Amino acid sequence: MSIIVKAYANADDVLIAWQPDTWSDDWVGFQLERRNDTTQQVTVLVNRIPPKPGEGPVQATGISSTQSPIRRCLWTDHGVVATDNVSYRVIAMKGPADGPFAVDSASASGWTQPATPAVGWSAISTAAR
Repeated sequence: MSIIVKAYANADDVLIAWQPDTWSDDWVGFQLERRNDTTQQVTVLVNRIPPKPGEGPVQATGISSTQSPIRRCLWTDHGVVATDNVSYRVIAMKGPADGPFAVDSASASGWTQPATPAVGWSAISTAAR
């Protein structure tokens, strides 16, 4: 299975969109990773979505998409700093709907080409596994 991922930079954030070529029945969401292409440091992005339905609010700092998978194929990274060169990768997560979740390593997308906020609305990066 492959996942195609695209990153669109504007003046202060990056929109990431992805599409798997097929869906596995045991996928419950996605882990989203950001790589700083200058330092090569990889960060798992966080979200504010509770890992289990009906749970209360998530802390303002968010929760790792490893612990609470992103349950859509579109995300905006507001945590990127202008002038950073960053790339993104998506990995499907599997397990029961209420966790615990495990990485489906075989589903990992390739890294997008670097996206740089402040370049402008036309900056587009794509990658396919």
